[in-house]
Amino acid sequence: MARSLFFATAALVGVGCYAPRPSDAPKAGPGAQDSAAPVDSADPQLNDSADPADDVEHIGGGGPHAGDGSVPALDDGPCGQPIDRLQAQAEGAAFLYAERPQGPRILSLCLTLDATALASLEVAPRDDVVATVQFGGRAWEVGLHLKGSANGSMRPIAEKASFKIDFHEWSSEARFYGVKRLTLNSMIQDPTMAAEHAAWQLYAAAGVPAARHGYIALWLNGEAYGLMGVVETMDEQQLARLFPGRDDGNLYEGGYGADLVSGRADNFELKEEGDPASPADLEALIQAIEDAPADGILDLLDAHFDRPALLRMWAVEIASSNIDAYTSLANNYFLYHPAEGEPWVMLPWGPDQSFFKDKPREVEVGVYDEPYGRLARDCRGDPACSAALDAAVVEVLDLWDDIDLVGYVDDTTTRIEAACRADTRSNYGDYGCRDAQIAMRAWVRARPDIVRAALLAGPTP
Repeated sequence: MARSLFFATAALVGVGCYAPRPSDAPKAGPGAQDSAAPVDSADPQLNDSADPADDVEHIGGGGPHAGDGSVPALDDGPCGQPIDRLQAQAEGAAFLYAERPQGPRILSLCLTLDATALASLEVAPRDDVVATVQFGGRAWEVGLHLKGSANGSMRPIAEKASFKIDFHEWSSEARFYGVKRLTLNSMIQDPTMAAEHAAWQLYAAAGVPAARHGYIALWLNGEAYGLMGVVETMDEQQLARLFPGRDDGNLYEGGYGADLVSGRADNFELKEEGDPASPADLEALIQAIEDAPADGILDLLDAHFDRPALLRMWAVEIASSNIDAYTSLANNYFLYHPAEGEPWVMLPWGPDQSFFKDKPREVEVGVYDEPYGRLARDCRGDPACSAALDAAVVEVLDLWDDIDLVGYVDDTTTRIEAACRADTRSNYGDYGCRDAQIAMRAWVRARPDIVRAALLAGPTP
């Protein structure tokens, strides 16, 4: 039987991996969440409780789920509560990243994987398996694999894994409230579970093309799995949001070993193919950088990049002391080239190592530390470019105050503290989370004055 036919039939007769039998029903439901992250299932902004008639599910033409590949979920547990239809239809599942006055939402999402899928992820974690997602009273059959770098955040599913969820893996028309993919981060390297959320806020305020971020209380096979960060997937849909009308270019992912240096073009991964889909544009960029005179870095950046946005991105990395970024480690970034003749854009990624000291290494990014990324290093080596970068850092510090980043971090950490401390799969435990969040709040208050003092003193001869 075809997979799609089985899935539709299962919804009607009450069988399938997403319909728990009495023996494998969730061990904790909405009224038993002492070990799970708090959720907003009772938030009137999210629910359909105002009019019982609104709770009628539209499986066929015209309803909000028409053609999205989902069926009504049979589980009335933590992921069974419908969400508000107006928010559900917001483009790009914007409700996932929406803020409330008292901080970010935490929404429940449930995954079901059978024994075959779990065994497959143990031996081939990057290969897609069949899984079921339940959310907002709906269920989708999806492709799922684990994510993370081997020397970084990659963890087996028996610990606390990060996930890539592909809603259109088995059906090209399937969507999750308009999006094709979800990225769930374990936040396993961030004891605060708040750094990436705050960093994306600062990038966006600085005018840097930035992903959106929210929180999910994840349930796996009926058991609380932990608090996850849900970050907007870097794909063609995010490009369309960030670069409307200019979203058909080449997108390259840079990471360890991938920098704009001769001979390293093959270290970049082409994530989205433009027209033409060829790495020739990246090779030409690297050659232009190699051919530029030592004192021509500003002209180079003006000729090939959106220089103001590029410097602001680096400035956010420096001001927030991101120890795993382009400036500090030539890591966690993308390069996007909208079209031939248009400027390149560098995009940040994975800023979970921002805003606090990495205690095992006792490292903190200094304003004038020699950058690791080639372009940033060349910029710091040129007085005019270095001064322009300093000016961008000042702009970011002003934004720090303008957007009340201190208050934003206070609200975020307060909102997620209980979920963070209760996360039994975290590396840091109850008090580790509490102490790290206290330290982060103090650090965010103190950092602007420290950076301004360093700028005033200037680089050490």
